[in-house]
Formats: sequence, structure tokens, C-alpha cells
Amino acid sequence: SCILKMPSIDRLQKKYSKEAAIFTITHNSEAEISNLWANSPGIKVKNIPLPGTMTDDSIMRRYFPNSFVPYLVWIDPQRKVREITDGSYLTEGALNQILDGEDPDWLPLQPLKRKYSYDSLFLQPSDNGAGLPSRVFYSTITSYLHGVGRYAGVRDTLSHGFRYFYSNESILGLYGITLINTPLFRLSNRIFLEDIRDSSRYFHLDKQLPATEWNQFNQYCYEAVLPRTTSKKEFYSGMRSDLDKFFGIHSEMRQIDTNCMYITRLGKENVSKIKRDLANNEAYFAFDLKNFVRFMNQRNPSQLTIFDKKIDGANFIYSPDSLRFKFGDRGLSKGEYKQILNENGYDIRRSQQKMTFLVLSEQ
Repeated sequence: SCILKMPSIDRLQKKYSKEAAIFTITHNSEAEISNLWANSPGIKVKNIPLPGTMTDDSIMRRYFPNSFVPYLVWIDPQRKVREITDGSYLTEGALNQILDGEDPDWLPLQPLKRKYSYDSLFLQPSDNGAGLPSRVFYSTITSYLHGVGRYAGVRDTLSHGFRYFYSNESILGLYGITLINTPLFRLSNRIFLEDIRDSSRYFHLDKQLPATEWNQFNQYCYEAVLPRTTSKKEFYSGMRSDLDKFFGIHSEMRQIDTNCMYITRLGKENVSKIKRDLANNEAYFAFDLKNFVRFMNQRNPSQLTIFDKKIDGANFIYSPDSLRFKFGDRGLSKGEYKQILNENGYDIRRSQQKMTFLVLSEQ
């Protein structure tokens, strides 16, 4: 996340060169930083500038101990520490507030609680005089938990049953979890919003509002403790029903005619090159087609892609190892996706198909 902030740092430093100085500080050695910039494929792909960096730090780390990065210390011309924030506050709006002498109304920094136990219930049964019940089954939604990370898990509570919990997720993130047992899981572009009054409830739209602040007002936690006899299908269905009630939303699965990219099978002669390369032990990495398409949709959410129902999604897609990082880091072009599919015996073209969406509408 620090590296991804480098272009913003570079741009802000150039724009405010006469009013402010932005120093990047690390405890790593100069040799380690130079080696990172020289050899990291991610930095090469993104063409990230190398700013002036203070290396081998021990002093700042002692004065400003931190448990996460990026960690920003804002110092005014009078050498007074005005604020300590995370990296989401590094915006022109925030910088102008400090330069104009304003007292920023920023939310206090909440470092992660190192001793927070994710094994403990969000809600603890209380003894109201009758003693603690031996078993408690419930589902609950709470507001954002400060100092707690974005986390998910399933635990066997032994005495209570199975506990499902998800901390600090957006509304769309929580609805996305209910799709775990469906082909739509982790595909944000398969959740359709209609009749929505305030879209900022679902998306961080105001880029001058630090993401940290948006998160604290628009993220929630969900927890359910259920009998062991509850199936996962029953749980996710019940979770979706809970979300509908809490957020005042009507949700339904719906078939919609949609413009998309459609993958079909080509003739077998198209896979001869890749078979020859594999026989020559050239470096390749592989995905099954289902996950290959899932990655395409995750990295290109504005362009839906599906494959023909006659194709087995478990079939492997092979790609040169040189493209591994680009594929994982949103770097592949449409032409490169098409080339990989063609070499594996598939074609991809524009089409209109009936596709299943989770549709959310406010009541």
C-alpha cells in the first residue's frame, strides 16, 4: 500500500513544492530500497517513481511507533504535530486544510488492537440474575468496530454451535458474502442496484473524504451463532434475509439480458503451440477456466465475461509465466486475454446473454 501511494506523493510534492515537503521514511537500508525498485515487477509495470527516501531510520520509529503502513505524521511550520493518520488522508483537500491553518475535524486514528480476540463473540450473554444460559443462538448486525480489522471466519464454539462472523464489511461486501455458494461469489459486477436513493451508502464516491472516514460510517459487522444442524445454504439464505431487514433492502436473484464477452470453444488445432511449448518445458502457470474468468471479471468489473455452458469450467488455461504478475495485478490488456484464450483453444467475442444478478432495491 505504501508503494501504491508513491505516484500520489510524487504528484502532491510537485504541486506543493513551495508550501510543503513530503518525506518518505523507512527502517530498511538504502541497498534494500534500491534493490526493491530495481527488481520488483510490480514497480516496473506501474512505472512508479522513486521519491527521496530516508532510509535506515531508527529515530522516527522511536518517536512515532506504528503498527501499520502507510502511517502519516503531519507537522506544521511551527514544528507542532497536528495530526497522525493513515494513508487515506493523503489528498489535496487534507493538505490544504493543514496549509490554511484549519483545525482538521478528522476522526482519531484507531490502530489495530493487537490483543483483540476474533474467537470471542461480538455479543456476550449477560447474567441478569437467572444465570448464563447454556446455549444462545442468534444473528446480529453491528456498526463499525474501531481498532478491528476486516476479518471473516467460522468457528465451532463447542457450547453454542457454529459461529459465523464478518467484521467491518461494506453493505455490498456483506451481500457478496451471501453468494459464497453460487457462481457469483466475489463478482461485484454481478450485484445490480436499482431504486437507490443515496449511492454514497454503497460506494466511496467523494474522493476528498478519506476512505478511513467513509469506512467508519458505512461498514458493518455481522455475526450468527447457529445450531450445528444448520447447513451453509440455510445460513447464507438467512444472512441475506437479515441484511434485507436491517438495511431496508429487497434482494432477489434475477435473470437479465446483458451485453457481455462470451467465451466459446475453438477447434483443437489452435492449442498446438501451447502443447509444443509445454513439451519443451517452457515456464507456464495454470488456472482452471472458471477461475480464469472470475479473475477477468474481478479485474475488469465494467466488462462482464462468461463462458458457454457446454464448456467444462474445470478445464485448465495455461499462460506463459512471464504474464503471471501482470495477470494478478490488473495489467493484462484485452488483447492479451484474447491471446491466452486463443492459444488454449477458446474464442471470446461480444454477445448478449441472459445472466443471473443479485438485485438490490431500497424499500
